[in-house]
Amino acid sequence: MVSGRHKQNFDPALCEAFDVDTIPRGQSVASAMAAALRDHILFARLRPHDTLPEMSMAQAFGVGRSHAREALRLLEDQKLVRRVPQSGNYVTPISSKLVHEGAFMRQAVEEANVRRVSGLVSAEDAARLSDLIDAQQAAADKANRREFHTLDEAFHKALFQIGGRAHAWDYLQPAKLHVDRARIATLGLGSSPDRAIAEHRAILSALVEGDTKAAVAALDVHLHRVEILLERLTELEPTYVDLCADLKPG
Repeated sequence: MVSGRHKQNFDPALCEAFDVDTIPRGQSVASAMAAALRDHILFARLRPHDTLPEMSMAQAFGVGRSHAREALRLLEDQKLVRRVPQSGNYVTPISSKLVHEGAFMRQAVEEANVRRVSGLVSAEDAARLSDLIDAQQAAADKANRREFHTLDEAFHKALFQIGGRAHAWDYLQPAKLHVDRARIATLGLGSSPDRAIAEHRAILSALVEGDTKAAVAALDVHLHRVEILLERLTELEPTYVDLCADLKPG
């Protein structure tokens, strides 16, 4: 547990895997930097209130200062970084407001998809979804947060693919960014993943049986765990969550 407000300077080692020459065609340097930093924030290698000095970042990433400035602006737009005039750039705490808003949007879109998919899950689809859940259990047994989260995402994306709405899942990603951050953070603090896995199995079982009401109910339980996650975060890491954040740029 953190005592007081956690803050540390930017660690250049976080940039060791970054290589400008491997950035995909069409993606800007700043966008690639922002993606790398966003990943570090999601998996808590960069924690709330950590400093992100523009010059140090540019040197560590091996890019010009203008790229670092633009990367920070992109993260500020996503409410992951806050710029404090005459002070610097800081990783934001997790905003309960943004988590609840993201959960609201995710609930609406995923429920619509579950209603669409109910009764359409083939034996092949069911086997693929079951394999994803089993793999997620294996990741949980290894305490591999990244793999667990990746497989969790794959399960939900597969449901959209079955419903013929794969792009809807892609469009949902920005809206649920802060929900993901809260979920990953609680896994890092010892929260058991068993409940999430059991909820996935309940969703799959109801969909295979064509029981739309049960599928929606199981999904509702699964997605509304955000309240429990926020409570746990606030209890274990008081400085991690801002319960009344109004994260306006600047």
